[in-house]
Amino acid sequence: MKAIALSIGARGPQLAAAASEPSPPEDAGGDIWAAAVQRLLNRCGIASRDVGRLATAVGGPRVTLTTFEMPRLVPRELRRALPWEARKHLPDEDRVFDYTVLADEPDATVHRVLLASIPRSDFERHLAILRAAGLEPEHVEPTALSLTRACRRLRGETPAAASLVLDIGHRGTTLVLGDQHGEFFARFLEVGLTLRVPALVAAGGVVDDDDPAPHDADMPQLLADAQSGGGEQLDELVLETRRSLAFFASQRAVPAVAQLVLAGGGATSEPLISALGAVLGVPVTTFGYRGNRAVPIIEPTHAVAYGLAIRVAS
Repeated sequence: MKAIALSIGARGPQLAAAASEPSPPEDAGGDIWAAAVQRLLNRCGIASRDVGRLATAVGGPRVTLTTFEMPRLVPRELRRALPWEARKHLPDEDRVFDYTVLADEPDATVHRVLLASIPRSDFERHLAILRAAGLEPEHVEPTALSLTRACRRLRGETPAAASLVLDIGHRGTTLVLGDQHGEFFARFLEVGLTLRVPALVAAGGVVDDDDPAPHDADMPQLLADAQSGGGEQLDELVLETRRSLAFFASQRAVPAVAQLVLAGGGATSEPLISALGAVLGVPVTTFGYRGNRAVPIIEPTHAVAYGLAIRVAS
């Protein structure tokens, strides 16, 4: 889990704190998750009562990402029609959903819409965990939108050609194709970097100090260790990235991909950078870096959190 806190002053939003906390197992109880959220706040040096505007993201295999087309409308009519049209494309009725109009050519005759949905029970559990930690979010959105917003803000020099963004975690990877105007395509890949599950003490879900959970800072070395054993995860991630781009190309004309931006715990892995760069034939950069000079504000692991922070600060 990641968090970024911004303070709003006369000079605009300023970074106040950034922290991470190992996630409990998916099937852990809500009290264990709430305790982990509280530890994350403690790492930021913030009490839950002092949190102002809060945004949170939902992602993973339970979030369904799909795109659909609808006739082009003027903005006012589009805002009215979108909720009704989106409901037609949900896998089932008992889901919470969000959507955004995707980037497209100005003379296009249709709108392309990215629709994200999650089972209502999962959504309510997500909110219940935050509320148990004393938090009330005012905005919830798909991870893919947070990710590309962060890349557009931090990398303002991104050219008009598209960027492919991969946020690589240990439970999966979020893939987004977009440019400075918006997203073209998004997908969650159930391919990540398998890490050791943290040992949890049953009473309260506290991580055992004798068996600490690996943080994202350890991810490059863990990936290197995995490669020495065969590199199956890396190979599968590269393959799924190629398949995703091929699928998108079969749906519509693909914009020229000018760069690949890596975020998440595996973003600084040289083997991964080399493999993806060779397959895609484009420059590979790391979120939070410009050239070889580190931007000291945001780390690659906090890309989604940064996208959320600037959402509520704007």
